[in-house]
Amino acid sequence: MKTYDELSIYWLRQDLRLTDNPALTKSLESNNVLVIYILDDVNSKDNKMGGSSRWWLHRSLENLNEKLDNKISFYSGNPSDIFSELSSRLNIKKVYWNRCYEPWRIKRDIVLKKLLLDKGIKVNSYNSNLLWEPNQILKSDKTPYKVFTPYYRKGCLNHSSPRMPINKPNLENIIKDEKNNNLEDLCLLDKFKWYSKFENLWTPGEDSAYLKFNKFLENGLNGYRNARNFPEKENVSQLSPHLHFGEISPNQIWYELDEKFNNYP
Repeated sequence: MKTYDELSIYWLRQDLRLTDNPALTKSLESNNVLVIYILDDVNSKDNKMGGSSRWWLHRSLENLNEKLDNKISFYSGNPSDIFSELSSRLNIKKVYWNRCYEPWRIKRDIVLKKLLLDKGIKVNSYNSNLLWEPNQILKSDKTPYKVFTPYYRKGCLNHSSPRMPINKPNLENIIKDEKNNNLEDLCLLDKFKWYSKFENLWTPGEDSAYLKFNKFLENGLNGYRNARNFPEKENVSQLSPHLHFGEISPNQIWYELDEKFNNYP
């Protein structure tokens, strides 16, 4: 790989999109940005993804990598080990990621952040997948709500509006690590191809997520209240897997709905 005086890393996680991606956008303010994805089956332990999720992840990464001219660097293993190896051969100054909130990921990220800071590498993390983070919506005694209705009425409705979505950034500062593995090396797809049944039913990726959301706005939203309990109808958005993998953000959805109903704050 070409030697750079200064290099930043953007770590893809559950944010597989280009639009409204705070960590990606901030990282690209740097001159040389390496985009990486790490399949972490080490720290996940009993929380490893099942076959259906791995199929979706593969297709979504495939789609995103095409948009980035095949510049995503793929790795598998413990992120602490991988970042240690990368920092030993690359002049990494900053690392960017969007936060995850599962307990095992939080624990892992705390360990990794300390490792990077000890190496003199600055860590920058952002909220990209929640309207409000857990510590933003609390009861008057500063403890979390445990019942949804008061959480929504007293918490969410009384809180400031979520951040506005941000546009797709200029991608010209992304570089490629020639030593990285290919997506296929992650072995996300089962060799028996049972997942072929999904191919005509679901299309992972950012573009598909937005198309599905627009279809819901046009055809499904008006009857949502009465038909939401019938998954076979168009009144159900079918956005759940797209949201899970971060192919569309709740902020995008929030403000699109807000605009549709002319209810900007």
